[in-house]
Amino acid sequence: MEKDVSIQEMAQNVSKNLAKNGFPSKSVSFSLDALYDAAHERGFHFNKVRDLLSQEGIHSEIVGSRMVFSAAQATNEDFLKDPRFAQSLNDPNFLESAMSQLSGMDPEKLGSLASSIPGFDAKKMSSMLNLFKTMSPEQRKTALDSAKAFMSRK
Repeated sequence: MEKDVSIQEMAQNVSKNLAKNGFPSKSVSFSLDALYDAAHERGFHFNKVRDLLSQEGIHSEIVGSRMVFSAAQATNEDFLKDPRFAQSLNDPNFLESAMSQLSGMDPEKLGSLASSIPGFDAKKMSSMLNLFKTMSPEQRKTALDSAKAFMSRK
């Protein structure tokens, strides 16, 4: 049990030091040897600390002799499983709001967003926006209901 406390304490210390160095707005690196040595002195492997940090959304990777920490990127599946997303589907203005925001994006940003979705590209995103603009309120409601039904299966 003492090791668990030490692992948690070390994870908290790393997290505090990351924040002092500008995390999460920028990636931060620390000496790999220093981190692994500090963990070893406490009787555990630093990978246990990395696991805890990962659970907090802190991604780490070894680059040369440094451990580089960055904010973990959520996947599309993580987004779809997020309860806040499912709740937002209950908002009657959700689809209109989402499409309005997408319509206002510059083409480069829209292309970047589209390419982050597997099997999607800027052309498909543009087609979807154009289709949305031609939908009647009833068709938009049907699309939203379909999205809700899809989410309830996840």
